[in-house]
Amino acid sequence: MPSYDIKSVTDTLKSLYITSRDKISVGHQKEKWERLLDKWEKEIKYTPSITAILNGEQVEHYGCLDMRGGDNINLSVDISPLDNLELKIVWKFLKAEEEKYNIIGKNQGCANNARRYIKLAEREAVGLRNKSELILSDLLSLFDSDTGFGTIRLFCEVIIGKGVYRSNVLCLSRYRDESYLGKLTEIFNLPYIYGSALLRDNGKVAAEAKYGADCANFIIYGLRRMECNIPYAGPMQLRKYLVELDEVDGFKGGIAQGRAGTVAIFERDINIGLLLCFNGHVAALYEDREPRNILDLNDLVVHQLETYPEIISLKNIKKQYIGVKFPLMKYKKMGAE
Repeated sequence: MPSYDIKSVTDTLKSLYITSRDKISVGHQKEKWERLLDKWEKEIKYTPSITAILNGEQVEHYGCLDMRGGDNINLSVDISPLDNLELKIVWKFLKAEEEKYNIIGKNQGCANNARRYIKLAEREAVGLRNKSELILSDLLSLFDSDTGFGTIRLFCEVIIGKGVYRSNVLCLSRYRDESYLGKLTEIFNLPYIYGSALLRDNGKVAAEAKYGADCANFIIYGLRRMECNIPYAGPMQLRKYLVELDEVDGFKGGIAQGRAGTVAIFERDINIGLLLCFNGHVAALYEDREPRNILDLNDLVVHQLETYPEIISLKNIKKQYIGVKFPLMKYKKMGAE
């Protein structure tokens, strides 16, 4: 049978294998494979590596590196071993090919006929060619276009003649603040994955591995980041961990009407997660707009439904649920099961 002598691979392929070692599963002679990778790491002419400086201090970035909206970030790739060589630097990012997936593999009302398997495509980061150092302004266009928050996966290729040397992949999550809503912004810019609770990567559920979420897991992610003991589940299973504050049964002049009249809302509840539970869908109140302390159609909500997470008015999300009563809920007790 035809065979391939893996020991004869080029430095380009060695670089790819080394930087992707945690993504390659080897069942046969695994120890031999690991020894080969270790040997290549010592022999290879050059392996680019991204260094991250956050607020003036170098930081390790195993998993995803989290940074607040006001933080400063500096990324660099060391090309000093290549002095006097003609080279090119190409920065790339990984992004899901589709905005929605259905890993259930069955049409159940959401993401019908969407792809089941998630594929990340490599795309060049425009305007960053031949830069060995990047600052925050270089990166902002890669995050969610409306907010500048969310998760990106970034790497670079150093090209020397016909050789291409690939760096490690840096996962970077930029979020608004430490509130519940701020934590939700960590997973902006990621696709909708119906059935995301079934997806695991190194023991982490899809949302926590920063691959994406469905509507309920998007909401649950923020609660878990606030140390709420809630398992990843569907919208109906989520409700047993919530307490109902009121039920909206209609709107008068754009003002929500509940059991005792106008539905009141408070900033403290919004900051820890004030949820709107429609039939089969769940969203969170994002901003109380005028008139204040009253739920109305101009208020903003954040949710994820068959596309990337988005912030829209309650009026726009309500269009999908005309005539549907829905409860206003919050988590029963912060930090409790």
